[in-house]
Amino acid sequence: MTLAIQIAILIAIVIFSAGFIVLAISIVSTLNRLKVLFVKVEKMSSEITGLTEEIKKISMNVEDKLNRIDAVMESSKKAVKVVREIAAFASNSVLSKATGILALLPAIKFGWKLVNDIKGDQKNVE
Repeated sequence: MTLAIQIAILIAIVIFSAGFIVLAISIVSTLNRLKVLFVKVEKMSSEITGLTEEIKKISMNVEDKLNRIDAVMESSKKAVKVVREIAAFASNSVLSKATGILALLPAIKFGWKLVNDIKGDQKNVE
């Protein structure tokens, strides 16, 4: 081998070695960035897990309150139904039968007032 070929091979080896060193340095730098990124991702993952747990607790609390509201609504519906039935019974049977008596109430009141007035006049005379 001639000296020129040996120098060319040496230059090629140096260029290849320099390229490999640059590649190794860039890979190490990239790996360090990935490590930092993975640490951030791990922190975010733990925060997301905590937030998910809190959302589950809030969801369970809301569901519990909605179930209580449903129970109150059902009780209210039953109470309204009972009151409606009582009112219907009162208006249909009791009031319809007592209509004649209720019509006489003003006359009875007027008569009672007259009786009291007459008694009051007799006390004033004595």
